[in-house]
Amino acid sequence: MTIREALLRARRRPRHLGAGSPTIYRGDGYEFVELRAYVAGDDVRRIDWAATARSGE
Repeated sequence: MTIREALLRARRRPRHLGAGSPTIYRGDGYEFVELRAYVAGDDVRRIDWAATARSGE
């Protein structure tokens, strides 16, 4: 592999994670804060279904 190929490959997919760092994963940018009961109007895409099942509610 040439240096040029290595540089192109390195630019292709950032893989590190951290605050404000680029990543290959898409998301809405929310961090987990707490597990709470559903309230009418909550976005169902943000429900952690596995955690809800474990809680038994």
